Amino acid sequence: MTNDTYNGKNSELDLNLLILLNAVIETGSATLAAERLKLSSSSISYALNKLREHFSDPIVIRTASGVKPTLLAINLYNNTRPLLDELNATLKKFDFAGSTELSSHSRTIRIRCNSIIDFWLSHQLIADKKYQQGYVFEFTSYPHDREQCLELLRNKQIDIDIGFHLGNDRAIVKKPFPNVKLVVLFRSDHPRISDRIDKKQLAQEVKFGWINRHGMNSPENPLLSWFTEKNIHRTYLSDSMINCILHIVNSDAITIVPEFIAPLLCELFSLRYLYCNFFDDEKYVLFCHTHKSNSDDPVLNDIINIMMGEERRGL
Repeated sequence: MTNDTYNGKNSELDLNLLILLNAVIETGSATLAAERLKLSSSSISYALNKLREHFSDPIVIRTASGVKPTLLAINLYNNTRPLLDELNATLKKFDFAGSTELSSHSRTIRIRCNSIIDFWLSHQLIADKKYQQGYVFEFTSYPHDREQCLELLRNKQIDIDIGFHLGNDRAIVKKPFPNVKLVVLFRSDHPRISDRIDKKQLAQEVKFGWINRHGMNSPENPLLSWFTEKNIHRTYLSDSMINCILHIVNSDAITIVPEFIAPLLCELFSLRYLYCNFFDDEKYVLFCHTHKSNSDDPVLNDIINIMMGEERRGL
């Protein structure tokens, strides 16, 4: 690039244009970028035209699947995104500090996860005094489609997505949980289960299974595949894990939960759990997903640390 690019009437560049360009590159669509930034499509088109004029470059090229950034646009993105992220993180730190002093300030944290993680994590947050004022925690379990989940993260409509791997995205940071083991959960005075359970007995017991509305092929349900492969029938299926737990408490039915959830359930209800070495634990890998610009957000990192901590693993 020659110095002529920066000379003349276009020598000063509005940095807001770079924010808009980053949104277009991350979403792959001018329309989605407009939705993320809560702007009109004409504002995005105007910004792209100003960038084209300034750099004498097409910036993005329309394709059948969206827009494709030029090499110059990619270089701009790679060099400016870290600076914008650092600026956002700095502003958020000031916002976090101010929120501890101003009781009238309320920040909403939106978390997508399944119902059992919702139950466990909200219990941890309720017990933390610093989050009892000044925050609103919104939990949702939808959508289940991976691309929709990513889009909500890109648009910052969801702050943290806790669940199975959503795929790779340049705007999203993912952090895997420590090894998650699965356990059998049952009432403490169960008439047939003592200190161990094998696959034969598992097959014979009445099982309350956990699914979601997305059905058998959902990435949120790796256990469904395991039971299908082992030809083990489950009589009752529900997309509410809390519904499962309440029935386990009041019947001889059993269910399967992540091990880190089990101690809390046993503390609150008359339940016990047993680890079984025949589950495909390696397939049950969970991640915390956040937007890259939130990497230094103290509140989101605190929530992630809660999910990743020694207490979470039940150690």
